Amino acid sequence: MMNNRCFVSTLDKGQDILKKLKDESLSLDVFQFSKLISYLEKEGEYLPENFKRDFIRESLDHFFKCWMGFRNLDIQNVFNVLDKETIRDLISFFKETVFYPSDNFILKKILMITVLYSVIKKIPIHPINIRFPGGKKIYERDGSYYCPVKDKHQYDPFALCRFCIAKPDNFKE
Repeated sequence: MMNNRCFVSTLDKGQDILKKLKDESLSLDVFQFSKLISYLEKEGEYLPENFKRDFIRESLDHFFKCWMGFRNLDIQNVFNVLDKETIRDLISFFKETVFYPSDNFILKKILMITVLYSVIKKIPIHPINIRFPGGKKIYERDGSYYCPVKDKHQYDPFALCRFCIAKPDNFKE
């Protein structure tokens, strides 16, 4: 398994990162996903208990499905149809935001795999139906995805929202 510094240096070419992540995704196992639970518990520590349980369950399920899907991608075919500017922007985002020094390299790989798979497959980065405080959810209607928090975060340089296919939810109940 490559170390963090070596992995970050491979982020200079879009196709390289896809190939490296594909190789790395094959080396991950279900046990390593158990490390995500403590991360997700920390991320959701201020959520009400009923939101926290759903947040952890839905997030783990989403990470796992994206990981399994990414493992089965034909990287050459995917790279040929991807928007190269989006990939360059994502790589830049990963370099500047996700790859600050940390000891949780496995988490970084899983997050990158999830985000890239979501962009490739044109699905929301957050799990569909995950509840946000206030009870609102990401949902699909007429073939489009909608997010109740995207309008607040899509221009935040530290948020992944700008890469997400979901549209801001302007639907008024």
